[in-house]
Amino acid sequence: MRNSTESRPSIGGTSGRPPAATTTTTFSPLTRSPHPIRRGSITWQRNLGLSAETVAERAAATPSVIRRYYDDPEFGDELERRRGRTESIDVREHLHPEDLEVSS
Repeated sequence: MRNSTESRPSIGGTSGRPPAATTTTTFSPLTRSPHPIRRGSITWQRNLGLSAETVAERAAATPSVIRRYYDDPEFGDELERRRGRTESIDVREHLHPEDLEVSS
């Protein structure tokens, strides 16, 4: 048995313990959640003009879930979508005739 005043052989550093193992951390796509990819794909498909029903069928979800939780377009993309649905509307057809009169 060793006496407490005897010195122990040095293994790694001054503490007598071996050095800590260093690990290199690498991230695999498998360690990430697939949710951002799913959301991005759904938004991309909607920006291409696919209906919520078509995208929902592809994503195994309901159209209301697609619209509420997944479809997250940027402001400009959303305007473009609406433009396609409203371009053919002629506002003059829906105004009262007095609204078109020019007042002097």
